[in-house]
Amino acid sequence: MSDDIKNFILNLKSTYHSGHGDHLAKDFYNPCLSRCTSFIRETSDFTSNVIFQWGEALKDIIEREDKDTVIKIIAEPKLHEDDKKILKEVLDKNKDYEYLDHISDNIIENAFKLVNQKKDYEIKLKIFAYLISTKKLILKFAFPHHVSDAGLFHSKAGLYEFGKYKVAFNGGSNETFGGYHKNIESIWVDNDVNGDNGRVSGTEKQLYEAWNDKAKGFRTKKLSQKTLDRIISYAPSKPKIKEYIKTFKEQFIDPLQETLDNNLKNNFISKDQNKKENYLDILEKKWTFQEKARKIFIEKKYGLLEMATGTGKTRTALSIVTELLKEEKINKIIIQMEGNDLLKQWKENIREWIISETYKDVNLLLYTNEKNELNDFLYNFKNDTADLILVSQHNLPNLLDQISQNNLTKTIIIHDEVHGLFTPATKEKILGKQSKFGYRLGLSATIVDGYDEEREGILFSEVGPIIYSYTLKQAIEDGVLVEFDLMDFTYKLTDEEKSKKKALFARFNSQLSLGVPEFVAARELSIGLADVNKNAINKIAVFEENFDKIKPHLQRSFIFADESIYIDQVMEKLIYHNINVKKHVGSANYDNIIAFSKGEIDCLLNCEKLSQGIDVKSVNNIILFATPKGRQLIQRLGRVLRSDLTNNPDKRACVIDFYEENDMQEKEGPEYERYLKLTDWSSTRKK
Repeated sequence: MSDDIKNFILNLKSTYHSGHGDHLAKDFYNPCLSRCTSFIRETSDFTSNVIFQWGEALKDIIEREDKDTVIKIIAEPKLHEDDKKILKEVLDKNKDYEYLDHISDNIIENAFKLVNQKKDYEIKLKIFAYLISTKKLILKFAFPHHVSDAGLFHSKAGLYEFGKYKVAFNGGSNETFGGYHKNIESIWVDNDVNGDNGRVSGTEKQLYEAWNDKAKGFRTKKLSQKTLDRIISYAPSKPKIKEYIKTFKEQFIDPLQETLDNNLKNNFISKDQNKKENYLDILEKKWTFQEKARKIFIEKKYGLLEMATGTGKTRTALSIVTELLKEEKINKIIIQMEGNDLLKQWKENIREWIISETYKDVNLLLYTNEKNELNDFLYNFKNDTADLILVSQHNLPNLLDQISQNNLTKTIIIHDEVHGLFTPATKEKILGKQSKFGYRLGLSATIVDGYDEEREGILFSEVGPIIYSYTLKQAIEDGVLVEFDLMDFTYKLTDEEKSKKKALFARFNSQLSLGVPEFVAARELSIGLADVNKNAINKIAVFEENFDKIKPHLQRSFIFADESIYIDQVMEKLIYHNINVKKHVGSANYDNIIAFSKGEIDCLLNCEKLSQGIDVKSVNNIILFATPKGRQLIQRLGRVLRSDLTNNPDKRACVIDFYEENDMQEKEGPEYERYLKLTDWSSTRKK
């Protein structure tokens, strides 16, 4: 028997990834659970639905003698807001810990209240209660207090014991139906069959410290006797449990397993029969610039790719990662960006990339407001598994500090919208902390600002110089971006707006006389003048006067304005004319972007948020009430110039812009300069 177990353990894979054809329950959890003598687990989420996934192992566990198998679960309690407030007081002020029993009681009691809703829930809960009443399953809850504003208990690790052998695992899946089946999850696996293993013994030590309520950062509480008595009274007898198991298997587990097997067959066998997508392949000549950018970066190792919005910066970056993985030059990937919308876009793109030919299984982790999996990334840092962590900009300093003592020669760090990296809030926290990375990559549509030479100098020294540029004009000529027409209108400033501009010039001259550096004063002046023009009230009047000309271009359109109050004024006009319009302001209304992508909305009003990072190919027209020159102009054009071969293969875009009358008459000023650029680009033709 010992040799059988030993061979079973040695045949386990070192990593499992549901995005690459593994079924975590069928291939790893269930076989281990069926054979082990004990199982201890930390998990963020635990629900009784997991017994659907324990499948045949559930029958094996129940039929064994009581002493043979014990499942120990430490889980995150799902709390109501009122409980969270009281819990914070309890943990912060070291009050009576009996309140933790109250929380545990409520969680179990709420489960019983749901019994009458569905037949399968009753059967499932009967089995669940039997496991607890016979001490086959022991459940405890963890209450973090490692910091004053402690968040979730988010650890996910486990240990199977097979007599003298042990198998440890760590990774993204929770003890839930979703964690076992629905989600794309990955885990690493280690064992001590061939002698002492620090990762196995370390995991074992931490798990049992937590189980015995000796972890420094969180309390671990077992179920109260009151709750246990309630469960025991609900649990069926030993003869009766066999009937529940038989019914459960026939009515739920077998049909579910058949569905899962069919899904796996459809999802993965077909992919094995057909060649996986490979991000190194260039399928059309027009995309060869991406290959050129990739080769230049891999040769240089450090630098910035300046590529117009819509030309595939994300895909180019992932193709770089693919080649470096193929050549075994990296095993850790850090991708940093700012903003929830951009994070969502990257997460979606990476999930698509993970099922392509990556040459090595890649574990996707998050260090964002949504989820904190930094510990998983750190724990795995010294081994050769491929881990990719998406990190929000405000978390970047801590991540850099945490990995500073590691060997970073096989790590790549990628900064999206890199021009925004060294802000006053982050600059001092990250300076000098990227020099040891094997590869450093920055992505942006336009690097040079013109008004912040200091930040650009820091960017070049910390990340690298501009090593490749692919302009908007080149992209139109190559057919990567579509051609567009320019529809232009002029407007007049009001007397009040003209007075604001005079005051700005007066302040500029005053600053110069006081010794303020000219580039600083000029930047402030430029921003102030642009703000006046962006919010010029007469643009709305011009828009209304020319509505019949503009209306045909409102179908599949983005309208950019600067402030919420301005957006509301434009929206009033559109609603009056029965236009199907919604808005996306700040970090709100993200659902409206999804609705627009599905064709449920014709027109979307936007603030700055949609200048970067959101890939919506079905935008045909943009109206620019507000557009600063430079980077944001390129970004906003990128929204509309993306090709849409599926829905609109002959797409030709339209850009509607407003110019201050005086600038146009004098043929000078920022609005006239923007007009010249747009006129040039709109006259560019595909070669």
